[in-house]
Amino acid sequence: MQKTLLLLLIATLPLKAADTPPTLRELLEQALQKNYKTQVAQQKVNISHIEKQQLKDAYLPTAEVSGSYGFMTQNVSIKSDATTIYLEDGAHPLPGLDNGLTTKGNLARATLDVNALLYSGGKIPALKKAVDQKILAQEAAVEKENQQVIEEVIKAYDQLALLDQVKQLLDESQKRLDVHQKTADKALEYGLITKYEHQKLQLAQSQLKHKQVNYEGQRSLLLEQLAMLTGVEKTKLSELHPSLETLETASAPLSVDKRPELIALDHIIQANKFKVEAEKTWWKPKVAVSASAGYLNLFDATIKGKTALPYNLGYNTLHTNSLQLAPDIRIGIGFKWEIFDGFKGKKEIQKAKTETLIAEAEKEEAEELLNLNLLKNRTELTTVQEELALKQTQMLLAKDALDVATKEFKTGLIKSSELIDAENDYLAAALDYQKSLFNQRRTAVGLLKASGSLQIDKL
Repeated sequence: MQKTLLLLLIATLPLKAADTPPTLRELLEQALQKNYKTQVAQQKVNISHIEKQQLKDAYLPTAEVSGSYGFMTQNVSIKSDATTIYLEDGAHPLPGLDNGLTTKGNLARATLDVNALLYSGGKIPALKKAVDQKILAQEAAVEKENQQVIEEVIKAYDQLALLDQVKQLLDESQKRLDVHQKTADKALEYGLITKYEHQKLQLAQSQLKHKQVNYEGQRSLLLEQLAMLTGVEKTKLSELHPSLETLETASAPLSVDKRPELIALDHIIQANKFKVEAEKTWWKPKVAVSASAGYLNLFDATIKGKTALPYNLGYNTLHTNSLQLAPDIRIGIGFKWEIFDGFKGKKEIQKAKTETLIAEAEKEEAEELLNLNLLKNRTELTTVQEELALKQTQMLLAKDALDVATKEFKTGLIKSSELIDAENDYLAAALDYQKSLFNQRRTAVGLLKASGSLQIDKL
């Protein structure tokens, strides 16, 4: 019997583990896999890898087989006037000609051509380096999208945690009001309080229930948002009940050197410089090797005159069953040297240099703005942390005041309206503290993003 119970317990363990709500890290990983912008950015990286492979393949030989078959027929006309040829033995008159030839035949041809590039003038190696830099820039763009996704998911997750803290505060307030209501019921029964004071407590409970209804609607909306961001089912997300804690930012660097935007611009600048090098090779000769093997066959061909030749020479007729040329093999090395291209190469060099200058100007501007943003986030974080400590003190004071008001209401020293004021003051102070926690996390995430260090491992 004990063994059976043990086996049943072991069998249920995976089911319980499967029902465990996802952690923040798991949600972030799911969101990074699902995000469409990240997928698009990654596909651009894949395309660039294909472009790089195409450049490598430029040196591979290409082979092409071609063939053709044709039937030929032609008519040839021959016309000449009568003339006389003078030889040693005398004059020999030749009659005029008005004759023609009819030709027909079949022609079959097949060729294998092989070509390979030996030297590109240095253009392909320079373009390969440019593509390498382009890939690094695109990977930085992927990282930028990843950080944006992380920021959105953490914000929704923290909003859910804030709502749960609000729900907890509302539930605690409801419990206290229920106790106060019982005290007020007895006090009203003994005539210790007025009906108005009794109704004030009922009104407070009604307002509290209204806040609880709003909570349910906002929580449902946040779960929908998280489901959309992560692809996790809403039913599984509904098991989430996170709490708010301050987010440490000690790992955040004091510079913007790791910002993906700057990293991308650095690689774009390098890519443009390699493009300049590639365009400068326009005047260098290109060398290639080529080889071909051919087969040619003229078969069933006939040449026939239309009329008889003079002097009873008969008809002019020639026929062949097959006339072949095989194999026709050719091997050689050739070069192409463009000594003047109408200034096309010069214009391409100027264009690549201009693109480099544009990227350098964009980097300088971005660096200034990002440094300002980093300073702004550090300043805001300091302010928010000071505000958090102040809100915590206010909450503790409001809680002490509520405890005192609760005792005095039980002994009849204060009215229900004063108790409700103390309850509302504490609830407002506790909510302000939770909002300060939420703001601290927002500002901390903003600082990590501003320094380019917003990664899952840093959270």
